[in-house]
Amino acid sequence: MSRAPPPNAQEFVTVSHSFRGAIVNAYAQVEFMLADLVARCRQLPDYASEISKLPYGVEARAKAIKKLCAMAGPLNQFQNDLVPIADKLLALEEDRHFLTHGFAICEHDKQGNVRLVFRRFVPRSGDEWTPAHRNFTPDELKHLQQTTTVFVSTALETFRRVHVELGFA
Repeated sequence: MSRAPPPNAQEFVTVSHSFRGAIVNAYAQVEFMLADLVARCRQLPDYASEISKLPYGVEARAKAIKKLCAMAGPLNQFQNDLVPIADKLLALEEDRHFLTHGFAICEHDKQGNVRLVFRRFVPRSGDEWTPAHRNFTPDELKHLQQTTTVFVSTALETFRRVHVELGFA
């Protein structure tokens, strides 16, 4: 027979949904801005021959930004700002996959501690799929939401500055 959930479980689930949405939305903002910057750079003579198609997926977009920043051209001056943004986005990728695609279950122990367990399937080679899970305590999810919000604010300000200085704005 299962134990009754602790009194804080429903509140945690409700707040967690808000955190989950904020984290995924923040990630999407930066991922879009990477794609937008690549698309705009494609119109610049220094990069036109380097960008044949819009990179799909965060790994491809991060790679494209890093390549463009390393080249002689107008993005080079922003390399120290844009490369860390691309790297941070890549570092958030696993959590983003769980938050975006994962099935969330609230679990609790005998002491009343709650956590969200996100489960999803990860494709492997060929037709193989591996079940995976990621646990978040209330503090971990709150911390991820707070650090993601700070990261996105900084990243969006950087993209704004790049757009203004390159005449995209």
